[in-house]
Amino acid sequence: FRIPESGGTPAPVTELDKARGDISHTGPQFLPDGRTLLFTVTGPQGGLYAGSLDSRSVKRVLDDRSRGYVVDPGYLVFARQQSLMAALFDIKRLEVSGPAFPIVSQIFSGQFSTTANRYVAYRPEGDTTSQLAWYHRDGRRLGDVGAPAPCRQIQLSPSGRRLAIQRGEASSVLGSAGDIWVMDHQQSRVRRRPGMGA
Repeated sequence: FRIPESGGTPAPVTELDKARGDISHTGPQFLPDGRTLLFTVTGPQGGLYAGSLDSRSVKRVLDDRSRGYVVDPGYLVFARQQSLMAALFDIKRLEVSGPAFPIVSQIFSGQFSTTANRYVAYRPEGDTTSQLAWYHRDGRRLGDVGAPAPCRQIQLSPSGRRLAIQRGEASSVLGSAGDIWVMDHQQSRVRRRPGMGA
């Protein structure tokens, strides 16, 4: 969807193609012209597609169901299985114009982002241990929350006293495995809720 900067009613930019069997359109990324965008289609004929704010027609760019970023000097960066790939990209024809080559291997579930000037951020495959901590609004660190662990899906209770965390190993194959742990940060207690893993 798009919405004017001044506000208003959201209007669809793309429409699910029932004949193609589209399930969802996600991960929109604009090209430098600010009108053309790349987005991921999930469905039997899914992949990376190109569309426009000025037209409802779309074009399939890649079979890979990945987000796509165009970076200088004319490369398309995307995920293929557990690798981050790049290929020459004709921005006018919206076509890959050369063979794809790997940039980084072992990324987690296609989670990455790039900037136009070729910086890349990505999440590596496997465990990533995090230390949760409380911070004051002025940036001062107030203290740690629990022990370091692979943490995902963090949710605070309405009171702000407890938080639920999914902890455990994760992989592109297994997905986000792990149990839900409930932490009472005021009393420094941690309880595991077995059988609630996602």
